[in-house]
Amino acid sequence: MESVRFGLTRCFLNSVLALCVLQGSALAAQFQPGWTLAGNGRNAVIDVPLVFGSKSAPVANVSDAVTTIWKWDAINLKWAFFTPTMDLDQVATYAASKGYSVLKTIFPGEGYWVNASKSTAIADSLAPAFVPGPWRLTGGWNMVASGANMTAPQYSTSIAPFTATTVWAWDSANLNWYFYTPSMDSTQLASYIAQKNYLNFGGRVLGDATGFWVNRAAVTGSPTAGLAALDQAKQMVSELRTTFHAFSNTTGTGSLDDQARRMGSDLNGVVMPGTHEVLRRTHALAWGTDIFRKVKRGETSGFTFNATTLKYTAWENEYQFSNANTRFPGAGFVTCATNALASSASTAVTSVTCSVYSPRYPVFINGNTTSDQFIVVTITETAADQYAFTAQGKETTTVNGTPTTASIGALYSGTLSKTIDANGNPQAIVLAGNFPALSQGVATVRVSLNLARSLQTAGTPYSTYRYTATGSIAGLDAAGASLFSYGLETGSYYDNLEDSLTNAKANGVQALNLVGVMQTRGTRFNGTVNAKAFTADADGQSYIPTDVSFTGSISDISAGGSGAIFNVTLTGAVSNYSAYRSSQPTAGTNYVHSNLTLNGTVQMPSRPVMALTLSGTATGPTTEALSGQYTYDNGLVITIAGTRDTSNTAGRTFSFTNQDGIVLTLPQGGNGAISKSGTTLGQISNGMVNYTDGSFESLN
Repeated sequence: MESVRFGLTRCFLNSVLALCVLQGSALAAQFQPGWTLAGNGRNAVIDVPLVFGSKSAPVANVSDAVTTIWKWDAINLKWAFFTPTMDLDQVATYAASKGYSVLKTIFPGEGYWVNASKSTAIADSLAPAFVPGPWRLTGGWNMVASGANMTAPQYSTSIAPFTATTVWAWDSANLNWYFYTPSMDSTQLASYIAQKNYLNFGGRVLGDATGFWVNRAAVTGSPTAGLAALDQAKQMVSELRTTFHAFSNTTGTGSLDDQARRMGSDLNGVVMPGTHEVLRRTHALAWGTDIFRKVKRGETSGFTFNATTLKYTAWENEYQFSNANTRFPGAGFVTCATNALASSASTAVTSVTCSVYSPRYPVFINGNTTSDQFIVVTITETAADQYAFTAQGKETTTVNGTPTTASIGALYSGTLSKTIDANGNPQAIVLAGNFPALSQGVATVRVSLNLARSLQTAGTPYSTYRYTATGSIAGLDAAGASLFSYGLETGSYYDNLEDSLTNAKANGVQALNLVGVMQTRGTRFNGTVNAKAFTADADGQSYIPTDVSFTGSISDISAGGSGAIFNVTLTGAVSNYSAYRSSQPTAGTNYVHSNLTLNGTVQMPSRPVMALTLSGTATGPTTEALSGQYTYDNGLVITIAGTRDTSNTAGRTFSFTNQDGIVLTLPQGGNGAISKSGTTLGQISNGMVNYTDGSFESLN
């Protein structure tokens, strides 16, 4: 199974980092008036609002027949609820008031209740049958489904090494329960059923659209400890398949798939571009207000005289080539001009206009036409160290060498004020305003920030100053709805090297600590990001933090989302960055020695809480090592180890070891094996496990 080779681990890790994505579809089922206990025994996700409809998007002949849909959350011991009479946000509000969760998806292998006012059905997805393994169950009550079309006794046997205390199914026609328990023989069972007036399963088949209850006995310690080694091996394969596929898989039915896609779309499509917009505008404000100070103190170095103005150009990452029209990839520049002549009195400077150019090359539309977007910020001093500003998006289109500039979007405005000490240095900054955004989907970036500056460590000529920060940044769409937001809480700061005139040292950032909440439309990050040990490489380029960590939670906050998914500490470190030469080829003596570790818990819908540790380390210019462990269900332990060589497929190996000492090895090239204590129990080839007893199965 290719996905359980080293690539599976990468997919699993990427799922943890929100990258592996796909989507499922719906399943057929018949519902009678009243209550029907249905099931999803197909390998497709049932999107509940889509399949059953909602108030604003009803499904013909379904929404008007179905009153409510319910699913049991066996992990959190609560009901998930949905009704087509409401929209998803209304369901979320109602469910919260009742202590329910919101039923958005029914995964393969799950059962669900439908209360209908008349007979109806949902369409068939034509997906293949889904046969859940025993590892999908948790101790206690589980509402499940299976595409195996087994009887209750057959199902009870199939979940070994676990034990079913009881099995129940609902007969919607007779309004009665079918009952089965493996603890009774047929005579005892018949007598008990008659006594309680239940229905006897007999030979009744649990079809793929039938839901049923299973009460699974709890376990402590290894659930497979008492099995023979070969059976332990088979159960380990079943567990790996269940666990990894429950999170992410190629059919898109894993519980992380939808969340990962939304997270990736928000972060890459909205948050990163929107954050870039904030940086571009704050650069303009920083340079513009700094020009007021420089000119009024008589500092004109760095300015050029241009007819009736003083002009000042700053490169955002300090790369400037001899050709002033050439921009370094990833760089941008700020060009500011005042309203005063070089010979004018400094008091004549009342306004500054700054143009902030995009840190990218112009976009080539076709062979003779280019387009470049930038921001123009005009800053006016309204009182001493008090400023008002307006901001306008601009775009210059050049056709056959002739440029035409036009405004983009609305004109926005704001204010900035500084508290200045006796030496003229700012001690506090308050910034509030709305900025136009050029990013797709983001119409406005709303900023409200408070910065306080204090001396941390004195030095010559540069001292370390700390800027504590509180406030918020939000990206809004055209209707004013929030697309992303940052909320900075007490404890947030960055440390910077500056001289006595607040001129920052090149590559002067020393530390960054952000405490608070960052959220997108569907995901919330709540915790602390800390970055320190900033340094440039040996060539003096790419000044970065070499020690970064995030401690906190990552949650699904979409309408009726599942809540906290990860509670983790994620740490990244580079140990040799100051010795790494980016201008030279990567080699055995010249590569970045990096390490990424994750330690925490993972909680997904209908899955036990998993304790997870992972560590990835660069061991060479093309090689990596991975190690880790996950545990759940009071006794299951899977240890992970692997290597990867991007230049040599034969150098890629991966292994899982469970609590019983079963080892499954999956090299990237050639065949794998499953063994215990050096004894081979099966061979793995082309995604198939061939056991020594002649049986075989797919890893998929």
